[in-house]
Amino acid sequence: MVTQLATKYDIFFIQEFQAVKPTIEAVEDYAHRAGLQFYTGTGTAHKPNKTGIFVNPSRVTILGSQELEVEAHHAPFSTNVRVKTRAGDEILFQNFYLPADDKGLQADIVRDIVFSFDTLKGTHPSLLLFFGGDMNNSFENTPRKEKNSIMAIHELNHNAKTEDVAKYDQSISIHPTNKGVSSRRIDRLYAPRSWRKKAIKYQILKPDLISSTHHLIAVRFVMEPLKVVFVAKPRVQYPARRFSPPFNEARTRPIDQGFSMAEALHSIFSDGKEYIMLMACIRKHSPAFAELLMQEPANVRGRQFANVTMKTFFQTKKPEKQVFVQIEDAEQGTSADTTPHMIHIATDYYKRLYLAPAGLSDGELDTFLRPVATRLTPTQVRELDRPFTAEELLQALEKSNTSTAPGPDGIQFAVLRGYWEEIGPILTRTANEIMSTGKLPPCFRRVYITLIPKNQHKGSHDITDLRPILLSSTSLKVISKAVCYRLQKYLDLLIGPHQRGFIKNRRISQNIMEFFTMNDLIKQLREVSECSEYQAILMADFTKAFDRISHTYMAAVLLKMGFGDLIIRLLMLIMQDQEAQIFMNNCPGLPFAMKCGTRQGNPLSPLIFNLALEPFLLQLKRLKGIPITYQQVTLERMQYHAFADDVNIYLDDISDYKLAAKAIADYERVSNSKISTAKSKLLGFDPNFAQNAQNFLPFSQSHIGSEEVKYLGILIDGVDWTKFISQLPFRTVLQGYSHLDLVTRAKGTVIFVSSQVVYKDLVQCMSLKEVRSLDDGVKKVFQGIGKDKLYARPKNGGYGVMEMKVQLQGHRAKVLLHSFSSIQDWYTNLLRLKMLHHMAKILLNNERAAITSIAGLDWASFLFEQSGKFTRHMEWTFSPTERAYVVAWRQIVTCTRTFVQPLVWGSLPLNQIRDYITMMMELDRAPEDSGLTSEEILTLQATGFKSLSRKKQEEMPPIRPTKFTAVCPEAAPQKRWRKFWKGLYKHEWLAHSDFSAIHLFNFGSFVPLQFDQYHQATHFACHLCLGPVHLESFLAHLYNNCPTSAYWWRKVGMLQPMLLNFMLAPQDTSFANLRRLNWFVKVVRKVYSARYREAGDGNILQPLLNRLLVGALNRTDPMGR
Repeated sequence: MVTQLATKYDIFFIQEFQAVKPTIEAVEDYAHRAGLQFYTGTGTAHKPNKTGIFVNPSRVTILGSQELEVEAHHAPFSTNVRVKTRAGDEILFQNFYLPADDKGLQADIVRDIVFSFDTLKGTHPSLLLFFGGDMNNSFENTPRKEKNSIMAIHELNHNAKTEDVAKYDQSISIHPTNKGVSSRRIDRLYAPRSWRKKAIKYQILKPDLISSTHHLIAVRFVMEPLKVVFVAKPRVQYPARRFSPPFNEARTRPIDQGFSMAEALHSIFSDGKEYIMLMACIRKHSPAFAELLMQEPANVRGRQFANVTMKTFFQTKKPEKQVFVQIEDAEQGTSADTTPHMIHIATDYYKRLYLAPAGLSDGELDTFLRPVATRLTPTQVRELDRPFTAEELLQALEKSNTSTAPGPDGIQFAVLRGYWEEIGPILTRTANEIMSTGKLPPCFRRVYITLIPKNQHKGSHDITDLRPILLSSTSLKVISKAVCYRLQKYLDLLIGPHQRGFIKNRRISQNIMEFFTMNDLIKQLREVSECSEYQAILMADFTKAFDRISHTYMAAVLLKMGFGDLIIRLLMLIMQDQEAQIFMNNCPGLPFAMKCGTRQGNPLSPLIFNLALEPFLLQLKRLKGIPITYQQVTLERMQYHAFADDVNIYLDDISDYKLAAKAIADYERVSNSKISTAKSKLLGFDPNFAQNAQNFLPFSQSHIGSEEVKYLGILIDGVDWTKFISQLPFRTVLQGYSHLDLVTRAKGTVIFVSSQVVYKDLVQCMSLKEVRSLDDGVKKVFQGIGKDKLYARPKNGGYGVMEMKVQLQGHRAKVLLHSFSSIQDWYTNLLRLKMLHHMAKILLNNERAAITSIAGLDWASFLFEQSGKFTRHMEWTFSPTERAYVVAWRQIVTCTRTFVQPLVWGSLPLNQIRDYITMMMELDRAPEDSGLTSEEILTLQATGFKSLSRKKQEEMPPIRPTKFTAVCPEAAPQKRWRKFWKGLYKHEWLAHSDFSAIHLFNFGSFVPLQFDQYHQATHFACHLCLGPVHLESFLAHLYNNCPTSAYWWRKVGMLQPMLLNFMLAPQDTSFANLRRLNWFVKVVRKVYSARYREAGDGNILQPLLNRLLVGALNRTDPMGR
């Protein structure tokens, strides 16, 4: 029956096959008579193989089978066959049946295949891989115990350039492939990424004659060329390699200082084209020399490559380049599947989106903007209107995000930096001409719009489910960045305190701490007093927030806020005087005017949006809002929170609904903005809120605890730290950087973990156990590297990853530090009030002490009291998160104060408490005015609340490998290691050269498998030279005496004799020497490990001939690991 099914396919995998001799012979006979060939992997008498592969030799050419050199105890779980397709692809088919119970063994088996496939590919460089079978793990809702297996599969996918066929169609991932007790997609197939366009069919079948609970999965590929959508060649960009050695020393095309900006950019681009033509000629006539030129430069300026690592990290997170095969516009009822027609649909859609909105009368705008009362002073206007300087633009250029794609001119930020001495004066002159003439140069006007699928709509073809990315001139972005720095000085004056997005010294953490604390206070208040049944939060979702803003409205806002003519002219030109082209499948569409909206991707856009939103938020100040009350003391009434286009509106009763509805309608009319009725949510605090009738706000209503809703990325119900921590290694794989070099991975980990953890921890502080688990989770991203090496500073040999157990203490304690500043937000005042209240409770030994019993007390005594008197019974007053703030404070701040009960201590009337706690305590005041002693002020100024992990590690000595320095004591001096690690730091962290192998070798960890795993004998044969060696002298033999290693040592170009003393903390840290050492330790480890596996299978090793040694060296990349 199985053979009969197999005849319908070219390649057919089977599972749960008992590969014992009689069964194998029977199946081979059936296969032969059906015109097929059958293969099964090796097994043992106690554990026969459970997989098999049928191959139709009339459809493919069979080249070999069972060629992967896997460890003996891994062999029974897979079968492999190497074939050549009619299209000429050489591909290895690998059938897995991974053990169901031992998840650790699953990961080991897959990682073994990673190594073995890499070795086989060295012999067959064009080899592809197709693998799959019964994986006994799943990507969807992955259990914690399967995370390592999934990570191993990701590693195999990365190395072999394969992908889950579910990438072809999102619906594939939702269909289970078995009908067992746990129906999950545990049977999967992984194909070469290059085959995606060849896939035309995916099926899950249940053949009648097969009794297994598993289904049959069939994927059909067409190997013959298919008619595909047209994709043009990628647009030409300036080749960044032009600024790397040896080309950086070559002349650049001179730029006449009288050139216009367009002429100057053209001259720069022509210089880049000369390089492209030169390299094309060299590749044609001398490929080897071209490859040599393209190798990592030996000496590079750190400034040039300062952002390369981060660029690599963020680009890795992005999806692969999108090729569109179909576009639909459901609203218009149109669709297309050719590039020209798809561009036409997209152009029509965005042309409609960027149409100028209907005109408004000056009276309507004046009425809406009436609440805007704050204006810039004449001095501030002059500062904004003053001419630009070259130094100002250079600062903006150096602070620009170099990972962003260039605009239509193909000129990147790094190119502008390389030509700055010549282009700087021209750009400065151009910026000032824009302000004075009100005209944008033609080279700044064109914008490309590229499209990418939104995360939640990846399977959709509808144009509305695609996110536009606007690519504009980098030169214009530099000018915009300089304007940003000017505007930031005055945004604090113009923008209300509860709008915090993209504004200097305003933090996202403040919004979320206030929001979640407010929710808790509201719930507490509702338990003890009557509140309106309509009390609610409107979480407003703006549709195309940046793209819809009316230019007429924006100009009126700037004028109302007192901006000067010159800066208004510049800001409006950047918004108004540009035209866009859809850029799809590397093809541009027809240009069209952009008559509304800000330009996403331009540094000014977020700030312009903030200014546009502010009049709307001022309208919301008319609401009653929700009272923030603690123990009958009302600290404030909140009407809104805003962070970019995330706006929460706080409603107290039905009258607020009416006012909010009018404010929304007025704002939509005057600004052309639109709040989505489908995506916005009205969340009430009354259990029956969903049934409350109201006709003012047309949004869905539900109780705040009835559905999963997030605010700024955090579920309203709180953070599930257990789930987050368990998924951390897995999530780093999904982010994409886990396969990058270790230095980039370390930088990426710091960014990713910081962005995901720190602000969430401030909302819901982790327990000590959870923080330790988090650090363990981060450690799993760096398999085989100890925490001491992971946390150590890069200049000491480590990777600079943050130890969160230490790092988080500073962030937590800093929340309390704000109580000594002039900050008067209600959240800081709440913490001040709670500290005073708790002091009163402790002094009265009464958990229920009245809030009025705080007269004469000060929170400095709470925070600086040395005995811990006021940290007792903190559960009486503080939430678990607030208690964590206090604990962190006492861990990092030296507390020296002895509390003396004040002479005047008594009660305050409730109506005076708010004024009492708003007294300001600034660190820069005189001690007698601040409530702090001189010593306490110095303590706070000296205490580092930031980068505690880094500061801890800076005090540690450099890393030294214990085992290696015991073998080679002359390499033990600490001074030698400190010098070596600093030299390696320049190459790895500044020049982005990947020397992972020699780096790990100097940890003592990048050595052949036998050193770590050989435990059964003290004497054995070296797997390279086959000579006898003692376990204790293994390292000395391998790197001092082994003739095979010595042969490679000479071949990589080393002049001195092979000795560990030249490899451990080498004094020569030049690029050339480190490259040779990296190459050497890689080939020794790679070949020794392969020979170790071969011997483990019972094979008798043969001496390695010189041609084999040379071949192994040539197949080993000198860089990386």
